[in-house]
Order: sequence, then C-alpha cells, then structure tokens
Amino acid sequence: MKIVVGVDNLPQGDLVLKVIHDLNFAKVQLNLVNVVEVWLDQGTTPYGFGAAPYNLEDYFQKVEEEARRSLKLLKDSAERQSVKECQTQLLYGNISNQLMDYADAVGADLMAVGSYGKSPLEGILVGSVGRKAVINSKRSVLIAKDTWRGRSGLSVVLASDHSPYANQWIERFIQWAPQGIQHLTLVTVLPEVMYQTDIGPWIREGLNTANARTAHKLKSVCTEIQTRVEVGNVSETLARVMQATQSDLLILGSQGHGFMERIALGSTSLEQAVKQPYSVLVVRA
Repeated sequence: MKIVVGVDNLPQGDLVLKVIHDLNFAKVQLNLVNVVEVWLDQGTTPYGFGAAPYNLEDYFQKVEEEARRSLKLLKDSAERQSVKECQTQLLYGNISNQLMDYADAVGADLMAVGSYGKSPLEGILVGSVGRKAVINSKRSVLIAKDTWRGRSGLSVVLASDHSPYANQWIERFIQWAPQGIQHLTLVTVLPEVMYQTDIGPWIREGLNTANARTAHKLKSVCTEIQTRVEVGNVSETLARVMQATQSDLLILGSQGHGFMERIALGSTSLEQAVKQPYSVLVVRA
C-alpha cells in the first residue's frame, strides 16, 4: 500500500505516522513529502505588503534546510516503526496542488495530512490542504487530528449508505488489510424525513440486512463488529455515534468529483474531515 504523507512540521508529521502505524496496514510504502511554498514575486511579501525588509534568498534557504531536516527525522522515525520502504521528496509550489499531483504521479493509494495544535496554522493545513484534498483529490485521504490517543486495538466507526459506490470503496478498504482495529461500528444513517414515510420501517429493515452483509465482509479486518441503523441528520448522527462509541477514527466514502456528487456525499465527508475533532479517513473506490 503506497501512502503519500504531507509533512508540514515534525509534530504534525509524527502524528500522521502514528495514525498509520496504529492502523497497521499491510505492506506499507511511505512517501514523505514536504512542499516549500514559493511566491511568484520574491521581491515582495506573500500578502502584498510591498518590498520585504529581509533577504528572501536567506529565508528560503532556511526553510529548505528545515524541510530537509524534518524529512530526515521523520524517515528515521518511520524506519524505527519497521516501515521497510520509505522515500522522501522536497517539492516547491502550492502545497495542496503539489501534494495531489505527486500522489497522482506515484499512484498513491492514500494521501495523509495532519492537524496538530490549535494555532492559526492549523486552519491553513486543514482548512486549505485537507479541504482541497477531500474535495478534489483522486486519492483516498486521511486527516489525522491531534486528538488521536495512540493506542493498540483501535475503535472505529465506518459509515455506509450501501450504494454500489459504497460497496466498492469498502472493498478497497478491505484490500488495504488494516490489522490494528479491535472494534468496528458499522453505521447507516436514515434521514428522518424518509423514516417518517409509510415505507420508513421497511427501509430500516432493509438497511439492517445490508449492514449484516457488509459486516460479514469486514470480518477480515475486524472480528468485533457492531451494526447500527440511526435516524437523523447524517453529519450530526455520525458525530454523535463517534462520541457514544469513543471511537478513534471515522471511515467513510466520498463519491466522484462532480458538483452534485460533492453536494450529496462529498459535503458530509468534507464537514467531518474539516470541522470535527476526530481523525477521518475518506476512502475512494
């Protein structure tokens, strides 16, 4: 499994590596990528304040040195965690675009970024890089949050609507063969307006049956599985289930790149990845 890790700083990079380590995917190959953001006109500041009162060449040299140092230390850390294949890459340009282009170029299965701390920089990482990746990336995306507790035997929530696309991305997730999950809650959310119709109970019964079929497929990645059909708003219900189960990670899909697809399922994935405090794995088929 090939994973591209967007490295911003050491704490954030260590956080992403910890999440990947705890999930314990089979045969991981890591590509650690640090992107040095450059400005088109290096005679001015990036915010248009006019001529910079410092030597920009010296500044970019220091940024490069720190980026290379972070990559080396994180590679050493990955190798201590028994990752046998680990490469580093220093890129230049727009962070989001460079990460997504690189992930496409190497054929990554997953692109992982992290959010560490509550400083304004967190908004830059998750609000820009993570948001853009969830919406536009062709790759699956892991958003690691600093609420990660770092333990063996993870508890996760996997959300499915049992559509053909959901079945496809769940199969992809199973192929990754994560071995670090101890308890999995499989949840399907039935909108309240649909449940209140005459056929609402019939739909719920069908979803329970579909959950049982999907749970059987997921036995290869986790033997302790609970299924739930919940009624309510999708995003609010997922947050409630995450809290009730004290889970470490939410796993869900994001369908396609079209406008209507992003409005439907993509908006839920985006809200969960960007606004909620827990880590989120968005899987694409």
